[in-house]
Amino acid sequence: MNIEDRLAQLSPQQRELLARRLGQRAQAPAAPRIPPQPRDGRGFPLSFAQERLWFEHQMDPASPAYNEAVVLRVRGPLRLDFIGDALDDLIARHEILRTGIVAAGGTAEQVIAPPAPLPLERRDLSGMGADAVEVAIREAIRRPFALAAPPLLRLCALETGPDEQVLVFVVHHIVLDGWSAAGLFREIFAAYGARQRGERAPAPAPQVQYADYAVWERERFAAGALNTERDYWTRTLADAPPPPALPLDRPRPALNGTAGGRVVFRCDATLSAALRTLAQSCETTLFATLAAAYGVLLSRHGGTDDVLLAVPSTTRDLPELDSAVGLFINTLVLRLKLDGQAPFRSFLGTVREAATGARAHQLYPHERLVEHLRRERDLGPVPLTALMFDVQKLPAGIAPEGLDVEYLDVDPGTSKFDLGLSIKDDGAELMGTFEYAADLFERASVAAMARQFQALLADIAARPDAAVADLALMSADEARQALAAGIGPVLETGSERRLHALFAAVAARQPDAIAVVCGADSLTYAELDAAANRLAHRLIKLGAGPGRAVALRLERSVDLIVGLLGILKAGAAYVPLDPHWPQARQAEILARSGARIAVARLALIHISEPTRLQLIS
Repeated sequence: MNIEDRLAQLSPQQRELLARRLGQRAQAPAAPRIPPQPRDGRGFPLSFAQERLWFEHQMDPASPAYNEAVVLRVRGPLRLDFIGDALDDLIARHEILRTGIVAAGGTAEQVIAPPAPLPLERRDLSGMGADAVEVAIREAIRRPFALAAPPLLRLCALETGPDEQVLVFVVHHIVLDGWSAAGLFREIFAAYGARQRGERAPAPAPQVQYADYAVWERERFAAGALNTERDYWTRTLADAPPPPALPLDRPRPALNGTAGGRVVFRCDATLSAALRTLAQSCETTLFATLAAAYGVLLSRHGGTDDVLLAVPSTTRDLPELDSAVGLFINTLVLRLKLDGQAPFRSFLGTVREAATGARAHQLYPHERLVEHLRRERDLGPVPLTALMFDVQKLPAGIAPEGLDVEYLDVDPGTSKFDLGLSIKDDGAELMGTFEYAADLFERASVAAMARQFQALLADIAARPDAAVADLALMSADEARQALAAGIGPVLETGSERRLHALFAAVAARQPDAIAVVCGADSLTYAELDAAANRLAHRLIKLGAGPGRAVALRLERSVDLIVGLLGILKAGAAYVPLDPHWPQARQAEILARSGARIAVARLALIHISEPTRLQLIS
């Protein structure tokens, strides 16, 4: 596609953003420049993004959660000495690659070390099998860094066979982002190719070093240069709900851990091409199309039509930062408001506008935004990054002559957020990775979500004008299997068909058998039946009975089953309320149901009840 065709597909907002960027570049000599700071042995302040990572590191210095890795399988006669020389050149040229983060007066500062060769770790795993290689890769990725001891990167070379190596490049996120890593690998293999040809011309030094950028960023923020961007985010996120309360497999712990897992899925070339075509026809990007689909998935699982989605964005807003290396990254928040009756194509336009506005105001530091919103709302921590989304374009054609280079996706066993979706685009197929917190989710639940997302993408590609609420989360085959699973032999129950009465009959036959288990808690059939009877008597005294609704607001637990059976035994209907649902949604359900009695734990009640409730805890 030529440049004229691409420009014709831009929306008015995208054209405005492009004009702004081009104007900045055209006026580069007059634009705010990043002045070099004197190198007099003193330390430099952290950038805002670095500061957040440093504070998180203090909470758990041994955590590998922010170890970022690129794993490459290289086939061919690889010269590791050329790779080592190229890395040493990079470390000498980019100061951030030899920078340590040193505590200083309650915070930390950047201290730049002189250039030094990077030790190359080598292991021979030839003939040891794929499992041994995977273990070695995970060990290399998970080994923690001491932030005060640069360089905060390492390279491990695993020999796996004749003319076959696995290179594991690991770096702490506090000194490098994904955009920088992609550029580094282009530099490494370009330098490798030059050495193959007998050339040693060094690449030019970057115009700006990261320490200079960090000073400039803080001075610009202190001068109020980003107040307009702050005001945009304040308006956009005014009255924003918390992230969707997804159904969890485990109760949320008091402190978030970093243990995690990954589920990988792939969209074939046909579906990937169809999604790109849809994006072009809607005058938007593949990113916006996939973000809109993810928003639909989260809306279904979280039961909300107002979804907050965190996305990473680069802060390289000046041309002199193009060749710089470091943590030039910020977190933006897309607020996606869904209308179930609107066509997906229309919702995609809404997402496009949200993404365009966010990108146009991407420089306000996320860390300061959270603080600002907390003060504005007079609340505690504002959770904006529980759900992450990203689309990455894999660099192509980086392999030097005579070598075949393949990216490997490895699960490091960590997660930095509740649930994240990262999609890599290699130009032909889309490969997605769901990253999840193991403290909250079982792998099987996330794997099911990945299958649903694939089915949703296929339905979107086939029916972009279908209503958002009508889009399918199951393939046609899965839907048929689900329907077939509900068809079985007729169960003879006599004249009694009420669930609680059938349960009582089973309890009479096997009173000592285990009826329900949740974590360390369990009840036999007799115990469960007795507990449900006691609750039913209390409910009846409060007025529960046929034609009445009783709210059931409990965490997933043994008590939840007792509550369900007790309400049924009282002759009433139960109205389930998830304690993690937004308060406004719970209040609306209560109002519509007419419930006057609630079975709940008093400590969990924070609903602004539309009517007086009699609570049983």
